[in-house]
Amino acid sequence: MDAAVRELVRRRAGDRCEYCHLRQEHSNLRHHVPNLTGIDPQTGQIASLFHPRRDRWSDHFIFEGTRVIGISAAGRTTVEVLKMNDTRRLELRAEIRKRSELT
Repeated sequence: MDAAVRELVRRRAGDRCEYCHLRQEHSNLRHHVPNLTGIDPQTGQIASLFHPRRDRWSDHFIFEGTRVIGISAAGRTTVEVLKMNDTRRLELRAEIRKRSELT
């Protein structure tokens, strides 16, 4: 993906990951455009990933504390492929939540 398209996607998303909803300003993690499919960890079947332009986030994910939980095949697969609950992202969500409780 060239720089112009990457910038268009970043601006269109409002500097927010359209998958885990972390804002870019909170993270040194690079937001990226993912694969289209993966393996659903629950069924072992190939599943499409969540599509932020076509799908409603709440149909595929919920938050349990700081963890993003996939509630559909697309949600589970997206969480797995994008590693949405890796240690750094969980730490960032906890830090953001703590800051918001203080204000």
